[in-house]
Amino acid sequence: MVNTSLSPIKTFFTLLCISLMAILSFEVKAAVQITLDKLTMEIGEQIQMVISSDAEGDLDPNSLTALQQVFQIHGNSHQQQLQFINGKKSVNNSWILIISASQLGTHKLPGIKVGKQTSQPFQVTVTPIQTTQPKNGAPADFLLLGTVDNLTPYVKSEVIYSLKLLYTHPILSGQVSHLRISNLPIKTITKDKRYTSIHKGKKYNIIEWRFALIPQLSGDLNINQLTFQGTVTPPQGRKNIRLATDLIKLKIKPQANAWNQINAEWLPAKNLNIWEKWQPSVNEWETGKRYRREIQLDAEGIEAKQLAALNIKLNQPNLSIYPQKPTRNDQLNEQGHKGKYTHQIDYVPNKAGIATIPEIKIPWWDTKKNQLRYAILPARTVQILNNKNPNQTSNNSSNSIATILNTPTNSDPINQQTNPIEINSVNPDANPVLQKQTETSILNLLLANKALLIFSILSYSLLMILLGLWVGKKGKQTSHIPQKTPASLQEALSQLQNAIKNRNTKKAHIIYQMMLRCYTKYQRELTLELNSQWLKQIKQLQNITNNPQQNTKINFKSLENLLQKSAQQNKKKIPSDLPSLYPQ
Repeated sequence: MVNTSLSPIKTFFTLLCISLMAILSFEVKAAVQITLDKLTMEIGEQIQMVISSDAEGDLDPNSLTALQQVFQIHGNSHQQQLQFINGKKSVNNSWILIISASQLGTHKLPGIKVGKQTSQPFQVTVTPIQTTQPKNGAPADFLLLGTVDNLTPYVKSEVIYSLKLLYTHPILSGQVSHLRISNLPIKTITKDKRYTSIHKGKKYNIIEWRFALIPQLSGDLNINQLTFQGTVTPPQGRKNIRLATDLIKLKIKPQANAWNQINAEWLPAKNLNIWEKWQPSVNEWETGKRYRREIQLDAEGIEAKQLAALNIKLNQPNLSIYPQKPTRNDQLNEQGHKGKYTHQIDYVPNKAGIATIPEIKIPWWDTKKNQLRYAILPARTVQILNNKNPNQTSNNSSNSIATILNTPTNSDPINQQTNPIEINSVNPDANPVLQKQTETSILNLLLANKALLIFSILSYSLLMILLGLWVGKKGKQTSHIPQKTPASLQEALSQLQNAIKNRNTKKAHIIYQMMLRCYTKYQRELTLELNSQWLKQIKQLQNITNNPQQNTKINFKSLENLLQKSAQQNKKKIPSDLPSLYPQ
């Protein structure tokens, strides 16, 4: 009888062989290997990382994204080895990275991809730096200090982080690690600022960096240790040093309880001011004239995008109001962010009486005094009088509309100078005596020189012929477009409709003039929405007129829709004695 049972020794060797085969098969499958000098390291310590592979293909840079969130890459190189064994070619690629950790803790990192192969995930542990101070308690010759201006800031309020390198002996070379906080943008305020100062009774040379960060979420936020590695020359001789800051733990507070009682967007700031400027700045207004108001908000410790748009009341008695697009600008100085918000509004009185510009009240949270405050523009009351010179008002009104259309909406209104279109009338009978003297002088000059007289007659005749031909041709092109101001809005719409039906971009200037006259005379009969649409169309036509080289086509369909809406609104006949906003 044969005993088929295995002895314990045979069983052990059998299992050992199976295990070795499994390990070898695993090594074959893992074509990408990761090798680190150490798996536990101090923050800022530079180590070598080797990525080796016998697979075909290049290192995938996208697979390094997770690594770069924890480590800073200081340098890299690539090596390749080729071998031929028994006629078979084998390739081994190695990528060597010099890295240093920038975040404390234990980090589990995914595999790194080379070609179609990916390495196994790996884990590293980053510990704080153990710094040493002189045994006698005297200040060190070299220090790296990191501080913040507030350890318990409010959410969405600014925190200033200052990094200072203090030294008493020359530094030959060195490098400071980067400030990195996950999912939090950081802006550099000052870089490599150099000066001397006293710290704990000892005079130091100082290099300072300042950064601004605005936490977006409440809760705990850590600013990890930053490091300096370099070569210095103290009296004892040249040596390499490594310094580190302390770990900083921030406690980000949610918005204050007192703020929850008001209905407004959370606005924490170190300071906030509001002011306005009027042009012209008078308390008695005249109908038909334009009065420009510029409102500006200046906020410290927040970005301009955190400043909400002002709520401007557009529907007010006796006034037509034309708000422009607000602008926002950011500035950075040693104190941090400074956000600026600017809004321009044009007011045009259309009826005599009393008008009140409402108060503007903006709540904000003072992060210095830890209290709710308000930035206020007080209300303003003005007396509106009928214009004393209607003819002058007509010209000023046309210029006011042109100025509104020409004012840019995407630039800084404070530094922008508007260039209104000036319409200067020419009156040949304004000074008949001067005109008569001028005609006599010219006639005497011509009679004194017969050759000049003949040449002048021929030139004048030729000029008249060319002018007649041009006027005749122009008359044919524009005969269907009336130049007289219509007596009613219905008549104006009808004439403008005929002009637009021509569908010729060359007629943009004539259509623009027609729309401008039509709008300025009958603007009061249009709704606020139609007013806005008319201004938009007039501005488009004016741009085409001023920039013919752009060869921009008129949107005739949009103009026709606007005319149709205006006609539907004004089905009733408008009384001829109804005063217009801009008297003609």
